Amino acid sequence: MIVGPYRADIVARLARNGALAVIENQLTHADPKHLGQLITYVARKKAKLGVWIAPYFWYTNLCAIDSLNKHGRDSTQYFAVQLSLFGSDSGTVQPVFNVRVHPKKWQDPLAREFWARLKEKCPIAPAPSFNPSSNLRRGRYYVKEADLQVVQHFGADFVRVYVAGGKSEPKGDAIARISPYRTKLIASLGSSGFLDCDDPHCKSTLNINAHDQRNWSHIVEWLDRQRGIYEDLLSRGASDKH
Repeated sequence: MIVGPYRADIVARLARNGALAVIENQLTHADPKHLGQLITYVARKKAKLGVWIAPYFWYTNLCAIDSLNKHGRDSTQYFAVQLSLFGSDSGTVQPVFNVRVHPKKWQDPLAREFWARLKEKCPIAPAPSFNPSSNLRRGRYYVKEADLQVVQHFGADFVRVYVAGGKSEPKGDAIARISPYRTKLIASLGSSGFLDCDDPHCKSTLNINAHDQRNWSHIVEWLDRQRGIYEDLLSRGASDKH
């Protein structure tokens, strides 16, 4: 659609309410010129949604989108979406869209569907909890004995399990309390080949196209198995201290 001397890449309407959405695409690193064009198109068309898609974003790009959402004077919402390509075992290449920045109260609809699938496949497993205003990508399991959380992270091209402290606990304090468990976690998870031994939160990551629902059965099995190992080690490790 032509807007003044420029042409907007994609102008669409939201299925739920018919509001206009403007999408600005880049095949190169995000730059201020394209952000300016997106803002111009959104203002000119009075769109309610502005989406910036690029394969790479600078931190300043992401901060700019976040600032528009926090301090904008109208109801327009902005998203920064990172495009990547994920190769499968069959030799095909699939696009993966990872929402890097979004409005405060936005929740990932694909993540919501994934957690429902996890509950369906693991009916006797504990249900994860989510922080208030969460985008639903991180399901949390509280381990009372250790006063720590096991977190399952549903990403775009990965899923991950790691250990976190309390919601308002200073990061340094949480890392200090997590550290004594690291050796046993590495010993138990090292055979998987996914554990990042240097990470203070003891992250265990499976690199996979998590947005492809054909992979969800494998992802669910992996996440549930990892959660069980983490919870068991945290609860037993805390008991050993007393």
